[in-house]
Amino acid sequence: MKDGGKTKNELVNELVELRQRITELEGPETERKKENKEIKRTRDDYLMITNLTGDIIVRADTEGKLTFLWRTKV
Repeated sequence: MKDGGKTKNELVNELVELRQRITELEGPETERKKENKEIKRTRDDYLMITNLTGDIIVRADTEGKLTFLWRTKV
């Protein structure tokens, strides 16, 4: 890329645009990392609960369909 013919103002504007684009591109990655952290936390919570109980844990949706079933080893 040749910048020799650009004015200082043009270069500054280009830099500002590039920084904005970087911010736009980093947004989804940051959001994905937050979601992955939340998924891990939820998984860890489930594991803790299931490991503390000696029974069967069942979760069903509003139509009665089983969405989660955990039975500890006896």
